[in-house]
Amino acid sequence: MFSCRCFLIMLCCSCFSYGQQAIDSLALLSLQTIETRILATKKKDSNYQTYANAFLIRAKVKNDSLQIGKAYYFLRKTTNDFTTKIQYLDSAILYTEHLKHEEFPVRFYLAKGTLFYYQHKYVEALENYLLAEKTIKDTKNVFYYDAKYNIGFMQRTIGDYESAAQTFLECLQFETPENARHDILFQLSSIYYESGQHAKATTINKDGISLTLKQQQLPLYYHFVVNEGINLSVGGNHIAAIDSIEKALPKLDELDQLIGEFYLGKSYNAIGNTTKALNYFRKIDTAFSNNADILLPLRESYEFLITYAKQKGDKELQLQYTNRLLKLDSIHHIQYKELSQTIVKKYDIPRLLEEKETLIATLTKDSENTHQKLQLSLSIGVFVTVLGLVILFYYYRMRTQYRKRFDMLVEQQKIVEITPIPTISESKNTVENSMGLDEASVASILERLHIFETEKHYLTNQISLHDVAKIVKTNSKYLSKIINSYKNKTFTNYINELRVSYTIDRIQNDEMYKKFTIQAIAQEAGFTNSGAYARAFYKKTGLKPSYFIKNIRATAEK
Repeated sequence: MFSCRCFLIMLCCSCFSYGQQAIDSLALLSLQTIETRILATKKKDSNYQTYANAFLIRAKVKNDSLQIGKAYYFLRKTTNDFTTKIQYLDSAILYTEHLKHEEFPVRFYLAKGTLFYYQHKYVEALENYLLAEKTIKDTKNVFYYDAKYNIGFMQRTIGDYESAAQTFLECLQFETPENARHDILFQLSSIYYESGQHAKATTINKDGISLTLKQQQLPLYYHFVVNEGINLSVGGNHIAAIDSIEKALPKLDELDQLIGEFYLGKSYNAIGNTTKALNYFRKIDTAFSNNADILLPLRESYEFLITYAKQKGDKELQLQYTNRLLKLDSIHHIQYKELSQTIVKKYDIPRLLEEKETLIATLTKDSENTHQKLQLSLSIGVFVTVLGLVILFYYYRMRTQYRKRFDMLVEQQKIVEITPIPTISESKNTVENSMGLDEASVASILERLHIFETEKHYLTNQISLHDVAKIVKTNSKYLSKIINSYKNKTFTNYINELRVSYTIDRIQNDEMYKKFTIQAIAQEAGFTNSGAYARAFYKKTGLKPSYFIKNIRATAEK
């Protein structure tokens, strides 16, 4: 037994000695030769770590900071431990941050940001992308584009579609390689369908399809096909959406398949095929159960599953789906709130200040003497001071008005405004004279419209005038006239006000609903996106929904 142990110890020492000899032998080669071997070797190959260690030794012997940084960058691929990877990248940055190099340490910041992103540490990811942009902003090379691209992706992640689109369009202006162009087009396509700009999304998708076919990039081609299918689904063209997504879906990777399956579920549910819809939504639940996280837009799957469990009478299943939905919302509420605050503090505000300094420099450039410069600076100072006072006054006034509007809204006894059936005499002449409807027909339509409001059919996503006309058993033309005459609203305003009133009631009286994000509330109420909901909410109440929810929560805590 003793001799066996001695043999094993000797064998291990021998292997270690051999490995060290191999490293020492390689370290005698030139850095360029070792780097060539590293780049030609896959990271899973046992030789990769040997080459990387030899490269580090050689770089330290030469006392070359840039090459030492690159060595640590190579070494990050030799481990699967997240903390160790970050430590290697921190070392790489430490050795190169003083260098004015167009590639390093920018690549290290980008790599570090990507590591944080895949760990769902979005704030840390953004901070590293911002450092990459700051380090190389004067060069505007491909690495600057990489930093801008990732910042744009973060803006899209929190739903700031306008800023994200602007960032990606800036990338297109100075980035010429075709293989980068289709990545930007894909992001723009996603931004446009997510923000309800369907025509723009279709135009971008056509460009992307044409470009990828020209380059024979079939995997990317299928991405654009699925994106157009999603765009059709969001726009209400569900049959065409199903056809597009199902054709290309098998060609995508697992995560992108999940997004496509979610919209297939939505489209099948919209056309009445609840069995297929249920199968797709269950896949979303399985993915969340396995990975403990999914993209926030996929949360709507749980609303369908909760409704299904409720209809089935399975309370345990309903509770299970409800708990998972709350868990998902809590994860993303914290992450996205912190990310949003970081983008404003560390990207948007510094960018605005930089633009302000550029503007001032431009205005003062042609000044011929110190007196003129002083006079201009004084004018700008006075203007900024006056503007600041105006903004403060405006802010104080708006805050007071907001509080009054909030108090008035809360004091109402019944928030959901299902109006009583109007009497025919209120608008009898208008409808009968313009359409030839008799009093009994109008009364019948109004009664069915009242049932439509009571049963909350208006919560159906993308419900149209034609859909409501079918429910109340009349045609679109008659229904439009009756809503205009008896509700004193357009059809769109009529539906939106019902939805907003519904959400106000739920926010005040449902404890679970108070925890929902604005995007979740918007989807629950049938709105296409949170922006449309916010506009409708403000139009009806004069308040932003974020202000109303914040104060309702504060009141509840007190």
